[in-house]
Amino acid sequence: MEESEVGYDSLHRFSLGSPCLSFDIVRDDLGLVRSTFPHTVFCVAGTQATEASSNFIGIFKLSNILGKTSDANAEASDTDSDSSQVPSLQLCKVFHKGVVNRIRAMSQYPHICASWADTGYVQVWDLSSHLNALAESTDTVCNDAIAASNQDPLVKFKHEDEGYALDWSSIEPGRLVSGDSKNFIHLWEPTGATWNIDSNPFVWHTASVEDLQVSTI
Repeated sequence: MEESEVGYDSLHRFSLGSPCLSFDIVRDDLGLVRSTFPHTVFCVAGTQATEASSNFIGIFKLSNILGKTSDANAEASDTDSDSSQVPSLQLCKVFHKGVVNRIRAMSQYPHICASWADTGYVQVWDLSSHLNALAESTDTVCNDAIAASNQDPLVKFKHEDEGYALDWSSIEPGRLVSGDSKNFIHLWEPTGATWNIDSNPFVWHTASVEDLQVSTI
């Protein structure tokens, strides 16, 4: 199947080097309403590498995202060869033990991210140093050839089985829910610099928990 570029205002292709099962957009300070190209966006993604030891969390910045309007202007001004107008990806990596089934960034504190691993662990990470480096850079300070850094998660919790369901509360900063393939759902409550994870799961669900959404009420 081939996409039709007619249906897109903007279409670009980027690669982290390995396939990813999950990604999330990281909130930034560049403004809520951005309608003029080129755009910049920060994201996190988790890999599904062939070798378990090669998996990582990718923290990346996409810059100079051009659209139809900006492309037309670029042609009119004959600046296609200007490197500043070339879409770019800047990437930092954090080693992740096992495949990343799902990853989610907290909306209130976007440098805090949670990941679900196929090893059965849910982990919470502080990615502030990587996001700050990307925000302050104008060059490709991180690329796909760079080695993944070893970083300890802020906290990790072992479920009965692996899972995919993961969501942060948009109302209560730091509140997290995670659900596994057995049927267990655990509630994470923030307590200072860590989390209190209820060891008694919600068990009303009777099958694999594929997705979760924390109520906004």
